Amino acid sequence: MDLTTGLACFAEAIGAGESERQCLIEALRPHARIHRVADGLEPKFDQGRATLVYVVSGHAKLVARSPDGRAQVVAFHFKGDVVEVPSRADHNYSVCAIGTCELLAFAHAELLGAVRGNPAFLEAVFGSVIDGLVRCRENAINLGRKSASERVAGFLLTMARHGKRGQDGALVVELPMSRRDVSDCLGLTIETISRQISDLRKQGLIATPSRARVELLDADGLRERANHFASAK
Repeated sequence: MDLTTGLACFAEAIGAGESERQCLIEALRPHARIHRVADGLEPKFDQGRATLVYVVSGHAKLVARSPDGRAQVVAFHFKGDVVEVPSRADHNYSVCAIGTCELLAFAHAELLGAVRGNPAFLEAVFGSVIDGLVRCRENAINLGRKSASERVAGFLLTMARHGKRGQDGALVVELPMSRRDVSDCLGLTIETISRQISDLRKQGLIATPSRARVELLDADGLRERANHFASAK
């Protein structure tokens, strides 16, 4: 995918109308870079500046590393997500591909300067970044206060925002990340996650037609298991 196509996808995703897309593409072009990243690799960003990344295709994970080399998966991101990669501070952050993915990257300050006169664009980007912060905050609660059962159920509910309805009406969730990545993100062992998945399956809350696919059969039951408030009716 070339830069122009990536920018067009980004403009469409944030709700830019057809009449303003071309102007937006030209305003962003000098500040954008397209990266096609192979599985397990990370594009090189300027660690001294915050970077805003749009996932054009595929899947990725945001990883934080400490000076001694230890890594922590902070969040998973899917096609259409906007990810803010902070500048290096107490930890060094990077985006790592899960499978092959395409990323559109902007220096955060330059991006905001280029579109300062477009309130609708700023609102769309701000909303996407806030959504990512909400997910990180929820994960912090999972790590600090919740049981293994609650963490796994909550994780599946978080992934369900990318799910699609199957022919039987069940919400089908694809999990492209490895069990090791999930265990790292949730602070659990791989064996514990496998046991919790089996337990959810036995209780009829989920089905697992394959290792990378989960069907959510009872979303309300999962919310109760995750200790979430019931969904609005």
